[in-house]
Amino acid sequence: MGADDAKTRKNAALLIGDLHMSQLSDEVFKAYEVEQMRFVKGSYLAALSQLDCKELLPQLMERAKELEHMTVTAENRKHIEEELNEINKILIKYNGIKHHTPVLEGVKAELLLMTNRLHREVVRRQIPVKDTKLHPLGVLVKTDNIPLIMQVRTFRKMYFTIHAASLLPKDAQEAARLLAESDMYDILRRMHREGGPFYYRIESTADAAYQSRLAKAIDMIIRQCQMELGRHRRIPLQVQFLKHVFIKNMYIKIKSRSGNDRITAGRDQPPRVDG
Repeated sequence: MGADDAKTRKNAALLIGDLHMSQLSDEVFKAYEVEQMRFVKGSYLAALSQLDCKELLPQLMERAKELEHMTVTAENRKHIEEELNEINKILIKYNGIKHHTPVLEGVKAELLLMTNRLHREVVRRQIPVKDTKLHPLGVLVKTDNIPLIMQVRTFRKMYFTIHAASLLPKDAQEAARLLAESDMYDILRRMHREGGPFYYRIESTADAAYQSRLAKAIDMIIRQCQMELGRHRRIPLQVQFLKHVFIKNMYIKIKSRSGNDRITAGRDQPPRVDG
C-alpha cells in the first residue's frame, strides 16, 4: 500500500480484504486516512469491510460525519457516495439494522385502499370512517385507527399516500429533491415509534442505471436535508422492505416488515393490479 502507483495501492488494499488479513486493519485505515487519490480511498474501506475492524468504529463514524458535511460537487459526488456506502456496510456489520415498531393508532394517516375499479363503492361503504373519497385505483381514507380499516376484507392493498410538488422527472437529481422535499420522511417518523435511520430500496419502471442514480441522489439529498434541520441521523441505503406509498400519479411503496424498511418507486406508470 506504500507504492507510488495509485492502482497498485488500490489492488493491494483489495487483496488484503480478499485474504481477510485482519492483522493489517490498522495499517489499512492509516493508509486510507493519508490517501490523496479519491478513487483509491473507497478500496481501503472495501477491504476493511472484510476484516475485523470493530476497534475502528469510532473513527469510521467520525469520518462519515465529515463526509456528510462536505460540499458535494460533480467531481467528488461519486467518491463521497462510495466512501459512505462502504462505511455503512461496516457499521451495519457490527451494529446491525435498527428495527422499527409501527404506530397504528392515534396518528392521522392518509391511505389508499387498492381495489378493482368496479368495486370501489362497495369498499367505500364498508369502511367504518366518514372521511373517504373515491380514487381511480380504489378509495382514499383518512384515519387514526389503521387496525379498524384492516378489518375490511374487500380491498387488495393498503398504501400510505405522500405528497410531492409534481411527478418525478427523468432527471435523478431533481426526482430525489422532490422526494426529499415531500412529506415522506415525516410520515416515516410519525408512523414508527423509533426514529431513523430508515433503510430502503428503490425499484423503478426505468432502467437499472436510472435506479442507481436515483438511489444515490436520494441518499445524498436526504442526508443534507437532515443536517440542515439539525438532525444528524444518517439514512443509509439498504436493500430492505417498508410500507406502500402513493405520490399523485407516481407510486412509492413503503412496507414495515420485521422492522426493516423499503421504498419502491415507479416513475411513469402505476404498479399493475392483478385481476
